[in-house]
Amino acid sequence: MAVQLLSISAIYIVFLFPWTILYTAYAAGLPSSIAADYYSISSYLSYFVVMLTPFVCVMSLPELRKKCTNILLFQYRPTRVVHPETLTVIRLNPPRALSIMPNAQ
Repeated sequence: MAVQLLSISAIYIVFLFPWTILYTAYAAGLPSSIAADYYSISSYLSYFVVMLTPFVCVMSLPELRKKCTNILLFQYRPTRVVHPETLTVIRLNPPRALSIMPNAQ
């Protein structure tokens, strides 16, 4: 439970903390021309918190972590090589001769 809490907190800190600091600085009187591009990018990144939260919760569960890493990372699987194989056929009855053309009279 603590791992989930810490990982979700880390996502919020990474994605929302820069935007919150800039928003607080703008409210305190910082001109909006300073770091305007960074502010717009960080406000865009704040939407990723909601989308990443389920993945963080799933990755903290050990049995689901293996399944997710297999699905998401496409782990290396050895390719299987198909070799030609010779089949021997043993006929029990001798072959029969068939005449396709009628006998000329």
